[in-house]
Amino acid sequence: MIEVARPGLQTTVQDAGRFGHRALGVGQAGAADAGALRLANLLVGNPPGCAALEITLLGPTLRFTRGALAALAGADPGALLNGRRVKPGQPFDIKAGSTLQLPRCRHGARCYLAFAGGLEVTEVLGSASTDLGAGFGHALQRGDRLRLRTPRPPRLGRVRWWAEPPEDRQRMGLPAEVLRILPDADAALPADLTALEWQVDGRSSRKALRLQGPALAIESAAERVSAPVAPGDVQILPDGEPLLLGVEAQTVGGYPLLGRVIRADRDRLGQLRPGDSVRFLLVDRAAADAAWRSLQAGWFRLETALAARRAGAG
Repeated sequence: MIEVARPGLQTTVQDAGRFGHRALGVGQAGAADAGALRLANLLVGNPPGCAALEITLLGPTLRFTRGALAALAGADPGALLNGRRVKPGQPFDIKAGSTLQLPRCRHGARCYLAFAGGLEVTEVLGSASTDLGAGFGHALQRGDRLRLRTPRPPRLGRVRWWAEPPEDRQRMGLPAEVLRILPDADAALPADLTALEWQVDGRSSRKALRLQGPALAIESAAERVSAPVAPGDVQILPDGEPLLLGVEAQTVGGYPLLGRVIRADRDRLGQLRPGDSVRFLLVDRAAADAAWRSLQAGWFRLETALAARRAGAG
């Protein structure tokens, strides 16, 4: 049993997401940084999309009435287990009676806390993901209790290993604030688009990131007839500022569409904080597909290495 002593700013249960229901107006939800969720789960031997805790900016304080094997991934929350520092990217044992504090996310907006076996959570439409806008689940509150799905596996003993999610951007040397965009076929793009810079607005959420900065003057500045939209879409608000749709985005929208953040960069949306700078880099379909293949190859290498380490530890 896990008891919530302090809930943090917005701590929710998230898994890989809720798919196949967009025709009913039900969005995706799921982890805002799916790669960080995947890594946290892999570190404790879970399937990649297993339900875990998503911690946003200010984290919770959790008390454990039973032992667990856990891992953190994503932004570093400055975690303290019974007062001792715990870093992301490495599995760690939690003994019964322990207290885990996750004060504040650093160098990113979200951290993921996974437990071996996952969390025992009721699924809605095939997913345990919290979707605050749709009313599926809720942000953790003081006094909430969470159950672990299965007993933890044998501890890893003195074996110590560490991992971070792969990223093809490192190979390309792209700056952290650059998002690669696949332009919409019907969008009239400003000539200076890639030279412009915006800052993430404090009103941003899992539904969308609002960007403050230069107003974009495009021919389709007026609202269009509503059409399907999805996470990663870049819309232009009536004031000319971009809106980056997140995992809790609506399923249809009427604002003009600039393009879509490529799949290989989409997890970065979940780690952008208020005040962070954002610039766009336009790419074509071939470059977007190549980036995705590169990223998946990196995941394959990492999963193979983790499986070998786990076999050696056992």
